[in-house]
Amino acid sequence: MPPRKKRDDVTRLSYEKALEELKSIVHRLETETPPLEEAIGLFERGQLLAKHCADLLGRAELKVRRLSIAPLPEREASGSPSPDVPSEQDE
Repeated sequence: MPPRKKRDDVTRLSYEKALEELKSIVHRLETETPPLEEAIGLFERGQLLAKHCADLLGRAELKVRRLSIAPLPEREASGSPSPDVPSEQDE
């Protein structure tokens, strides 16, 4: 499969599916001895999956941070609950 096709295939996976496949690849590489070319292919796929998972986690973290610092009216308009952050008076 061409590198671009592999990358596109990975980017369509949810975080959970990508992580599941990554765990499977790691397990296989740790417990089996696939032929060299297959092992290299598995390693490459694992690298793509790991990067995809990291990207998805980074975007989720950014979204949570933005929601956490958004002005209250914006959070109310989006239906997000207000965070349970103590006010300066509570400290």
